[in-house]
Formats: sequence, structure tokens, C-alpha cells
Amino acid sequence: VMREGIPELHIPKLSVSGTYDLKRILMNMGVTDVFSDRADLSGITGNPDMKVSKVTLLKIHENGTEAAAVSSIDFLPHSVPPIIKFDYPFLLLIFDQHTQSILFMGKIVDPTVK
Repeated sequence: VMREGIPELHIPKLSVSGTYDLKRILMNMGVTDVFSDRADLSGITGNPDMKVSKVTLLKIHENGTEAAAVSSIDFLPHSVPPIIKFDYPFLLLIFDQHTQSILFMGKIVDPTVK
């Protein structure tokens, strides 16, 4: 049962991958140590061996579905929460609220492609 005001989301199963070489761009911005052996990125994960990679992979998939029989229908006096279906092109952003940083950005051109 959904709570009032919370939209029902339909996100397609998808896999986004790519290789992005941002080294030149970041070095022009003054970010240089992150690409060397003297970089200390342990503050991010606690792992002192963390290195910058230019390969990115993101997978979104279902873990299964569950259905149950309904023996009664309740009518609510409030409006039905909106249903949002991502069956058209969209941008995907994964954002870290703590650092106020975009961790991943992708463009889904045709989410209907299997």
C-alpha cells in the first residue's frame, strides 16, 4: 500500500556502461594528485588502495515480483498518487547528499530496447 503523495515509479530494467577518460579535463582543472600513486582516497571508503577508474557500469533490475489476492476494496477520499513511468528518454543522476556531488550521470535514449 502506497502512502498518500508518494508517486508509483516504473523504472525499466537497464544496464549503462561506458569508458570515460576525464583525466585530461580534470588535470586542466587542477585535479592532478588523484591520478598518481600519492593519492589518498581512503576518506571515501576507508580503503587505502582505492584508485580512480575510467570505466563505469550501472545496472538496474528487478529482484522479483510479488502479488497477493485482494478481498476488499477501500475508497480513499484523497487523490491517487501519480504514476511515473520511465518509458521515454531520460537523464539518470546518482547524487551524494553529503558531499553535494553527482557520482554518476547517464542518458537513457531508448528505455524500451531490451
